[in-house]
Amino acid sequence: MEKQLEVMPVMAVIDYETGEIVNEINQGDKVRVTRKESLDYMQQTMKVDNKEQFIKLYTSILEDLIEEDLTAADFKIILVCLQYLNYYSGAVVYKNNGNFLNSTDLEKLSTLSKRKVIDSINKLADLKIIHKGRTGKENQIYLNPFIFMKGSEINSTLYMMFKNSKWARKMFKELNRY
Repeated sequence: MEKQLEVMPVMAVIDYETGEIVNEINQGDKVRVTRKESLDYMQQTMKVDNKEQFIKLYTSILEDLIEEDLTAADFKIILVCLQYLNYYSGAVVYKNNGNFLNSTDLEKLSTLSKRKVIDSINKLADLKIIHKGRTGKENQIYLNPFIFMKGSEINSTLYMMFKNSKWARKMFKELNRY
């Protein structure tokens, strides 16, 4: 016969008006207090699908981004790239195999012509919105984490790619403002 350990309460929840013990808290229990204001707030709000991935777009950058006079094709390329943005590395890759998207992939996904895709990639790279890289024969695209990113951390390689961009300078200026 197994010996049961007696659990001794370490705290009690007491009704303020009657002094009656209404609950006991045992060692190892976790207690969460939800205030009435929080309950009221939770009843008046609705959570969106928190399983869906999302991307950060820094609002302090938007005004400057608008001033760049990007074309519809440029924005289309950005939006396609954002769908394939990798956490931490900022790489534009397929989720299932980690392969980089190339210009042919961007043509198909954006329904833009080859010329428009190439022009947009070059323009976005010149503006340091993206970085074009190459390893062997593989072309690579990285998105500037000082404009948009997934998660809250980036690797040092991505940081080094964009640390001198005007977008990074603006972000650092905003951070030092506080």
